[in-house]
Amino acid sequence: MLITYFYQLTGTILYFK
Repeated sequence: MLITYFYQLTGTILYFK
């Protein structure tokens, strides 16, 4: 569950960058 949350967070950061 935590991994999924972290993965989504990383994807958001990558999208912003």
